[in-house]
Amino acid sequence: EWSAPEPKPNQDGQQRGNSGIFLMDTYELQVLDSYNSQTYPDGQAGSLYKQTPPMVNAMWPPGEWNVYDVAWTAPRFKEDGSLE
Repeated sequence: EWSAPEPKPNQDGQQRGNSGIFLMDTYELQVLDSYNSQTYPDGQAGSLYKQTPPMVNAMWPPGEWNVYDVAWTAPRFKEDGSLE
């Protein structure tokens, strides 16, 4: 659960309340105030940053509590480092 701060005037996209949860030191689960804010699909709240958009818009207005469940299956790699 998390709550985004009220945005300052002229803040939009990635300039608003912005953080992340890192998985495997590589993948960032985006924690961002993307409520009524223009940002790229794979950069909004609940996305794997710059990789996969969220399945749904998980945002409530700033000041409200947000919550989402994370279903994560870690990728598996071959010995040569390529994706299995």
